[in-house]
Amino acid sequence: MTGFVGKAVGSTMILIGDFSVSLASLPYRGGEARFSVLLPFEPVSFGPNKEEISVHIKRFLPALLLTFSLLSVSLLAAHNVYFSVPLYCQKTPIWCGAASAQMTHNGYPTPPGPQFFAQSALWNCIQGHKDDPAVGWATDPDGLDWCLDNFMGHGPSGHWVVYANSSYSTEMYGITYWMTRQRYPTPVLVWNQQHWVVITGFTTDVDPVTHASVILQFVEFNNPWPPCSDGLSSEGTYHYVTAAQWQTNYFWGPVKIAASKWHGKYVAVLEPPKRAGRVAPTEMAVQGEPISPDEARELALKWVEELRLYERGPLKALRETRPMEPLLVNAQYKGYYLVPFGYRNKALAGIILNAYTGEFLDAGAFSQPIRYLSPEEALELFVKRTGMRPSMKPELIFVPSEQTEDYFWPLWKFTVQGEVVFYLDQAGRLYKRLTIPPPGD
Repeated sequence: MTGFVGKAVGSTMILIGDFSVSLASLPYRGGEARFSVLLPFEPVSFGPNKEEISVHIKRFLPALLLTFSLLSVSLLAAHNVYFSVPLYCQKTPIWCGAASAQMTHNGYPTPPGPQFFAQSALWNCIQGHKDDPAVGWATDPDGLDWCLDNFMGHGPSGHWVVYANSSYSTEMYGITYWMTRQRYPTPVLVWNQQHWVVITGFTTDVDPVTHASVILQFVEFNNPWPPCSDGLSSEGTYHYVTAAQWQTNYFWGPVKIAASKWHGKYVAVLEPPKRAGRVAPTEMAVQGEPISPDEARELALKWVEELRLYERGPLKALRETRPMEPLLVNAQYKGYYLVPFGYRNKALAGIILNAYTGEFLDAGAFSQPIRYLSPEEALELFVKRTGMRPSMKPELIFVPSEQTEDYFWPLWKFTVQGEVVFYLDQAGRLYKRLTIPPPGD
């Protein structure tokens, strides 16, 4: 059975036995050689001339594994839990906790039902109930917990607690179990202890309430960044990500502040599950040779259709717009292509792909159209602001910092004379260094 068009790039043969399957939809790098996955008793032949084809396992295997995982999503029964939760931006650069509390309260099921509270009131509540004095949190887990459980009589039908574990698998199982059972959105700390976001939905292979081991497939969440009126047009960002993207690039590690009572723990605020369990870990390629921009554009379109991403309410713009020029970010490590979707240089949504395999990682929607700076525009702004010429080609990077807290908002990096580094955000603001915000900013 003929598969997709692939490219022979290495010297390691991948052999797959016991089944026959067409891989026509697998992400790939362009080329001429065709290959097949065959039953073990069939004659194994590769290419139109039955030539043996070698496939570089490090490039091919992540894409192959992703394809089988996506096939399982589409072909096997899946457990889906998704809530309608308003997206709000944080009113100041350090109010992500207050914005997360605001979104969570306004995403309560009935009873007690959603209710809107001002971020300023929630921020004051959080400050009055913090309980990790050795750390200068903006929003600590205890303050957020108290203000979800007790704020102005709008408590849940159950009881909020800070749920913390040293294991990613255990923590994520608790989140999926609790959200299935109680139907509440869940605030979590991402990037160790830096930033609060709100999980609003997920897909697993089976129901975590009735199964002690599940495979997480997708996570939906609201990020309150960019802050309100931050000059970046959009205010807050909606995300729909693969499990691999969630584990590798968001919920990537526990709190690492040694003085904190939460040191070494992954942290969420929820009602603890009534059984123990685990979410299977995931992997993704984090280094390699990037695919081309043209390939990224084609693959973004393919994933939009194959995963029917436009059927997720905030992502409907993906069907109404076209992909714009792909942007390569963090090319050397954990690289990704950001493919904006929009019109007239204004993006309404975007797709993020693994830069090395082309696999789908993330889909985002923006509350307002945004405009990404082209390399030429960024360079022109930099020269105008500084009067200097960079000694290296400008590159796009993403590092969680005060300057950016969302993968859809990378920074242009300029190096002058091989040493001096400047950063330019998508609003054209120039920075001499990146700064780390207070934990729970």
